[in-house]
Amino acid sequence: MNIVQVIVIGLCIIAVILAILFWSGIIGPQRGTVDPGGGQAFSGEVRVWGTLPSDSYIDFFTEYEASKNIRVSYSQHAPEKFTEEIVRAIARREGPDVVLIDIDWITSNYDILTPTPPEVMQPQEFRNTFIDASEVDLVREDKIWGFPIGIDPLVLYWNKDIFNANSIPLPPKNWNEVLTQSNTIKRIKDGGVVGQAGIALGRSRNIPLYKEIVSLLLLQLGGSIENQAGELILNSPSNQDVGGRVFRFFTDFGKSGTEAYSWTTALPPPRVLFSQGKLGMMLDYLSYESQLREQNPHISFDIAPLPQPQGNEVPIYYATTNAVAVLVGSPNIAPAWQFAKSISGAGGVQRLLVQHVINVPARRDQLNTLAFTENPRHELLRTIALNTRRPINTHTQRNSNLIADIIEAIANGQLSSEIAISQALEKTK
Repeated sequence: MNIVQVIVIGLCIIAVILAILFWSGIIGPQRGTVDPGGGQAFSGEVRVWGTLPSDSYIDFFTEYEASKNIRVSYSQHAPEKFTEEIVRAIARREGPDVVLIDIDWITSNYDILTPTPPEVMQPQEFRNTFIDASEVDLVREDKIWGFPIGIDPLVLYWNKDIFNANSIPLPPKNWNEVLTQSNTIKRIKDGGVVGQAGIALGRSRNIPLYKEIVSLLLLQLGGSIENQAGELILNSPSNQDVGGRVFRFFTDFGKSGTEAYSWTTALPPPRVLFSQGKLGMMLDYLSYESQLREQNPHISFDIAPLPQPQGNEVPIYYATTNAVAVLVGSPNIAPAWQFAKSISGAGGVQRLLVQHVINVPARRDQLNTLAFTENPRHELLRTIALNTRRPINTHTQRNSNLIADIIEAIANGQLSSEIAISQALEKTK
């Protein structure tokens, strides 16, 4: 081999290496990006999409850019259009590297996500780092599909004025007390018209969180919606009795003629009725509290933990989670995962707590920190975080439609819970 051949082969090898580095995002047009604000030259860029305003993350982004020398570009999108817009962007090869999004979106879109590289985090480290509820959605087939950041727990809102007027000093601790107190509080007029509702349970048409509440009840009784393979198990031999009990209990509140009857489809959604002072209790997310106070600053209410089945020794709560994940096909895989691990790390979570982006951290090591304990409800919220569970819910929209159909069929008096479940499941085949 002469010197010319050696040089040619060497140049070819260099070209191949440069091409690999370019397509992997290690080098390329994004490097050397200049920050128009300060003229700083960045060594790379991570493109992030989310549904919250950029103000929510601005402090973290600024600190991250300064410490890592990597520019963070953020784009806010409406939740209802997020999937459509991200799929179109991926098709144009203009998709983001990272998403900051609700956990239900992640469980519905594993096919456009990339699992965490083993060197970034192993499943056992994930389990030791984050609360148990995170594993159901983010660890599948021993692969990690994202990192949880914070949780938004479902809690019980109770109207103190209504309780006081009915000589009830405290909110219910179990579901038996829920029924008793709802019956005391409610006001049913002639013709079954609900003048004042005890609790917002019973229907799906005007209770937006019906699936979450049913999921909670299933979990508390040891049931679920799907198995690990994503198959519906509401009428499986091991789950059938639980499913029937849950749907009977839930729908009795919306079924005219039952002892529990307290809700009708003629009523406005729970948030509207509660803010009007015409609803004694509702289950909703903790994050709604500030909005409720703005809607009616004069309403007297408080928050309590979710009721439990009587006799249960270990409480089970429910929460949604916001998480960070990396898109498949990202040209910046390494810096994208570095960003994901940082924003879900101890420092990132503390910053987001201070900014009030999250109320409750998903990291175990942050549940006793000063940033969290400054929350006056931290002891309650810590207990909720450690005892939160989530059902297997891979097919989010299918399961929502299924549960809605079952609820309405039972509440309308058309079918028993067992038959309603069987017929609804048959339609999904």
